Amino acid sequence: MSIRKVNLSDLAGSLSQRGRERYKDNELLQALTEMLADGEPFIWDTAVVTGKTDTEVSASKAKWRSRAVSVFESLNSEKNISIRWTDQNEMVIILK
Repeated sequence: MSIRKVNLSDLAGSLSQRGRERYKDNELLQALTEMLADGEPFIWDTAVVTGKTDTEVSASKAKWRSRAVSVFESLNSEKNISIRWTDQNEMVIILK
C-alpha cells in the first residue's frame, strides 16, 4: 500500500518547516521606511543582475524583485512599490 495514516504526535520534531523564511536586509528596510516618509525613489545597489541570456537576466531580476517586495511587505504598509530597471540593470524602487 502506498498510503499510510499517521499520528502527527509520533512525527513531532521530524516535520520540515513550510516555506522559506522572509528575506531580510536591514539597509533596504531602512531605505524603504524612509521612502514611505518622503516618497523619494531610490536605487538598490545590492540588487546585481546576472546572466548571459535574456532568460537568465529575467530570472535574476525576478529574484531581486521578489526580495525587495518581501522586505517591503514586512513593513505592513497599505501602500505598494513598483520596481523599474535602468539600461544598466540597476533596480529602481518607486512608491506607488
